[in-house]
Amino acid sequence: MKTHIAATLAAALAAAPAAAATTTVFVVDADITVTSGDLFGQTLSAQAVADLAGLAGVGEEFIPVQRLRFDFGGETYTEADGDAELAYFDNAFLGLSFSVDTPDAFSFIPGFFSVDEAFFSYQGLSADGDGDIAYAVAPIPLPAPFALLAVSLAGLVALRRKV
Repeated sequence: MKTHIAATLAAALAAAPAAAATTTVFVVDADITVTSGDLFGQTLSAQAVADLAGLAGVGEEFIPVQRLRFDFGGETYTEADGDAELAYFDNAFLGLSFSVDTPDAFSFIPGFFSVDEAFFSYQGLSADGDGDIAYAVAPIPLPAPFALLAVSLAGLVALRRKV
């Protein structure tokens, strides 16, 4: 019986890293350094979350952003304020595509060939400006390994009660 419990536990733990590695939900952090205009020298940041399960990896693709947060001009902007998408070409990340046309208008413009070409543009009080964007993309681990472990443990408890 103890051997069976140990084997089940070992199988659940061995499967956990594999399940976590297959996540398709990613968080994208954008750090902006303003290089011209009224906000010259300031740094801004945005964060987006998207599910890349639909990414085919061929040609130009735009993946809808599920969640977005960007603070600019005293306002907080989200995915509800415009079409927020992650741009890809042949499975290569090119950046965030998101624009808002308000008194504090701004745009995240993805690169055409490379993410290094991506930039931020805004309309300022007296001078329009732009900035460079540094992106960090990371998977969000799904709770699947913990669910698998919980189911395995529940099965062991049920098995033990039968014995």
